[in-house]
Amino acid sequence: MGLRVAACGTVPDSGRRLPGIFPKRRYEELAEEYQQVAREQMVCACQVQVGVPDRELAVALLPRVQPWLPVLLALSVSSPYFDRRDTGYGSYRAQVWSRWPTAGPASSYGSAAAYDSAV
Repeated sequence: MGLRVAACGTVPDSGRRLPGIFPKRRYEELAEEYQQVAREQMVCACQVQVGVPDRELAVALLPRVQPWLPVLLALSVSSPYFDRRDTGYGSYRAQVWSRWPTAGPASSYGSAAAYDSAV
């Protein structure tokens, strides 16, 4: 059939069709509010989660982790395609995700109370 397997962080056919919103009210509301941004959000997750048992320590670690984020992104690139084209990015998934207003690294807060206040 001429098919090949490729591990990709974006759906190579992204932007061509809306496969349908996951049938949950939260996602339907996001699609209504953000329109095209939501339609093009056909990316696969790449998450690194680290449990830190102390909230104050977790908040204190945020600025120490931030310099390493570009390195982690470079190690996780797997998404050069979007809309059936090579985008020229190793991780176009990061470009797509950056369109959301809550995307990006967390700020430095200094304390768990300051973090809670910002949230």
